[in-house]
Amino acid sequence: QSGVLSPTEGTVTESVSEFEDGSGFAGSSDGGGYGNHIVITDANGNRLVLAHLAYTKTPLPVGSSVHVGQQVGRIGQTGNSSGPHLHIGYINSGAGTPNIGSLFSATTIALGFPACSAVE
Repeated sequence: QSGVLSPTEGTVTESVSEFEDGSGFAGSSDGGGYGNHIVITDANGNRLVLAHLAYTKTPLPVGSSVHVGQQVGRIGQTGNSSGPHLHIGYINSGAGTPNIGSLFSATTIALGFPACSAVE
C-alpha cells in the first residue's frame, strides 16, 4: 500500500481509523462513506479530506500539526469504495478564492506515487 503524504500545512481536525482495510464496498456508510479518513484544516479554515485510507493502530490525533510531505496514512479500501484508491476532497472556508490549482499540482505528493488513476 502506498503512503499518503500531505500536500498542505495544517492541523488535523478529524481522524478516523476504525475500519479494517479491504472492508469497503459500494454503498457502505462506514465513516460517513469516507471509511478511514483524515481532515486537515489550514490556517484559512480550508479543509482537505483524504479518505478510504487503510486501517492503522496509530492514526494522527486531532490537534496534530501536519507539514507538507508528512505521511498521514496509506491508500486503502474502506467506506464507500469498490477498490483501493485515495479520495481527495477540498472544502473552501468561503474566505477568499481557493487556490485549487496549487493543491492538485501536488497530487503526486498526496498519493506518494505518480499514478493519477488512483484519484477519485
